[in-house]
Amino acid sequence: MNGLRIGLQLPIINTYSGNVWGDEIMAVGLADALRGEPGVAEAEVYDLDTIHDQLDLVISFYAWPETRLVAGPRQVWWYQAPRLRAEAGPVTDAVGRYEAVLVAGPNLGREVLDAGARKVLFVPMSANPEIYHPVEPRAELAHDIVFVANHNRTREEVERYLLPLLPLGLTIYGAGWDREPELAAAGCLRGRIHPADVPAVYSSSKLVLSCHTPWHRLNDVPTSRLWEATCCGACVLSDRLPTAEKLFGETLVFSQGGAELAAFAQALLADDAGRQALAHAARERVEAGLTFRHHARRILDFLRG
Repeated sequence: MNGLRIGLQLPIINTYSGNVWGDEIMAVGLADALRGEPGVAEAEVYDLDTIHDQLDLVISFYAWPETRLVAGPRQVWWYQAPRLRAEAGPVTDAVGRYEAVLVAGPNLGREVLDAGARKVLFVPMSANPEIYHPVEPRAELAHDIVFVANHNRTREEVERYLLPLLPLGLTIYGAGWDREPELAAAGCLRGRIHPADVPAVYSSSKLVLSCHTPWHRLNDVPTSRLWEATCCGACVLSDRLPTAEKLFGETLVFSQGGAELAAFAQALLADDAGRQALAHAARERVEAGLTFRHHARRILDFLRG
């Protein structure tokens, strides 16, 4: 694979100035890691209009027909999200069009194998430690508990994972949360944040909350927030996912939500040394084998094989 030209394809790019798409942040991070691998000449992020056939390998973050299959390059799909549009049909209908499928959770692996996938590799989400790392704390971004996400959660999840933390100082960055009356009234909403400021938020705050969407929880797919926050040296309090618990072990605090979540948060906020020890352990665990640098090497070795 000397001089390999790689394209990472998304349906939409250039979202940094609006409702930032986590998929684009991951694609940029994986592209950076791939460019650092021996034998890779280029790795760039494209959308449907800019993807082209002067590539050796295309890694699509969404399956056909929500991304394009250009003739010539090898085609790989990273299954890390559901369909964007139901009219695109069952996602597994696309399996046979790809040489290999990377999956962000074990349940997705079983799904694509049942649909006839020829080669499958478990590649969880991650973060780029060149971007996500501890930075100088900033007073205006220092919060007791912070949650960074656009609003695509259910009302049940808002009640289980967000409302219990309001009395403890929860602050939320992201779009769409003002439609939840309790959050709007609490004055905890800070609106959109540029990705360049997220490491400072995580580095400045005592606790980072992770709350997965129903699809991620149903399919046992841990999201990139876990990696981004831990790479920044943050202590993370998360909803429960078996694969996340397996990957991170006891370096993160997992909860079913509600009163239990509030109790865990209160205890962590009162224990500076305990929070710092957890954050240090989680960061070490990620940097030892779970960054995009590690994933890039595994992907290329897998495709060589």
